[in-house]
Amino acid sequence: ISDEKGRVWLAYPELTTVALWDNGRVQSFSAANGLTIGAVDPFSVDGSILWAGGELGLAYFRDGRFQTLESADPAGFGGVSAIIPVRGDGLWLNRPSGIVHIPQGELDLALRDTRHAINVENFDLISDLPELPLLGPMASAVRDAGGILWFATPRGVARIDPARIRRNPLAPPVAIRSAVADGKPYPVSQDAVLPPHTRNMHIGYAGLSLSIPERVRTRYKLEGSDKDWQDAGNLRDAYHTNLGPRKYTFRVIASNNDGIWNETGASWSFEIEPAFYQTAWFHGLYVLAGATLIWLVYRYRLRQVTVRVKLRYTERLAERTRIARELHDTLLQSLHGLMFCFQAARNILPRRPEEAIQALDEALKRTEQAITEGRDAIHDLRSSTVVTNELAQAVTALGNEMSHEMSHELSSQDSAHGCARFLVVVEGQPRDLDPILRDEIYAIAREAVRNAFHHAQAGNIEAEIRYSGSLFQLRIRDDGKGIDPRIVAEGRAAHYGVPGMQERARRIGGKLDVWTETGAGTEIQLSIPGSIAYRTSPGRTIPGLFRRKAAPTHD
Repeated sequence: ISDEKGRVWLAYPELTTVALWDNGRVQSFSAANGLTIGAVDPFSVDGSILWAGGELGLAYFRDGRFQTLESADPAGFGGVSAIIPVRGDGLWLNRPSGIVHIPQGELDLALRDTRHAINVENFDLISDLPELPLLGPMASAVRDAGGILWFATPRGVARIDPARIRRNPLAPPVAIRSAVADGKPYPVSQDAVLPPHTRNMHIGYAGLSLSIPERVRTRYKLEGSDKDWQDAGNLRDAYHTNLGPRKYTFRVIASNNDGIWNETGASWSFEIEPAFYQTAWFHGLYVLAGATLIWLVYRYRLRQVTVRVKLRYTERLAERTRIARELHDTLLQSLHGLMFCFQAARNILPRRPEEAIQALDEALKRTEQAITEGRDAIHDLRSSTVVTNELAQAVTALGNEMSHEMSHELSSQDSAHGCARFLVVVEGQPRDLDPILRDEIYAIAREAVRNAFHHAQAGNIEAEIRYSGSLFQLRIRDDGKGIDPRIVAEGRAAHYGVPGMQERARRIGGKLDVWTETGAGTEIQLSIPGSIAYRTSPGRTIPGLFRRKAAPTHD
């Protein structure tokens, strides 16, 4: 076939290609050029557009490429044996199933939008054709000079005058016939209320047209479930599953054989009642419970953060208190002892210079020791006072130091009173103590012993260390002048001896008791549960310490 430009088009069905001859220049077209309709048989030219029919569909050539038309009819455009373009009336096709008319309006939409699905008009055995068209290698349809279309059939020729086709102008009435929900029928003459848990719905309907009822097409939509209209073709039933509790309206419309639609159609409403857990108040409670849970989690998290912050502040305060306590128990006590040494040296310097020099040498040694203790306290690196875990030996050494210190002080003052006797008593089998806890116990003992030597004016001072299975106890007692009970209860300004010992005892999980009476001496007792005091690791024993051992010191 030749087009309006004088070019010749040739089809090669066995190769599913088309060739174009243009003044000696040949160009072929295949699937790579958009030709995807299989073996091409008929050609037709309509002005600048070339139409090609194939075993798989209908295509047109424009702007150097072929483009396939999409059909709304499931049968499509495959097997076209004749193509007749009619100016202003679209295309007429001859197919195995009958004659197909593509209206001009649908054709124009398809040429503008390649994705548009074309709605067609069918002429077949249903619509007065005596026989299906006759197909073959020769043309099976022509248009005469008067515009009449002629189609060959096995029983003769069918004649169609496009200008005088009788149309059906009446839209078909639509009726909803039945409704069945979960196997139970419901009347469609009135709105229905369905019980909770209803899931499946079957609705029967009909589009009525007496001319060609087989050509009636329907569309339906269940408002509340479907977003768009569902094209049901010539079906008369609608099925919906997995419906939830809410109100629904079923709408159905229909068109006659000539595509005239009844846009009003028919409708029926029904409601599925919710179960108690599907109600708004239950959802509200669910949301409220979720919000409450989130709030509780938030409060719990906020409390955790608050506790963590408070713990950090508490640790800082405890660290400051610890530093103050360490300074009191090391530097201040050492400086206080140095003051006594220097005072003693000053008192005996005019009369006994050699003894004064010895006192100054002792003071220098005590100064070096004070510097070391201060450095260890600042860096929290003070080495354990009882490296071998022999607490009794450490307390004994402390008593000897205090006795020596007090001897120099008393001799410098020419005091008539002698230095107190100091005795360490151990009861029970000695056990390993936790190193940190052991240092705290020694610090409490050191404070109590120093107070007894410096302030009690006692004749005897005794330290008792008791090991039992469930309890560790340390007692420091003297027969001195005692302590004012108000000082024990309230403390004394700028003095932190008793309060410091109580803080240490609480810090290590122990209890500190103080018994005193004016003129009757003082007893300080530290009690710590054995589960806290003793180390759990076995294998360490302290040889040489037996049930009871006394260590008398300087008289």
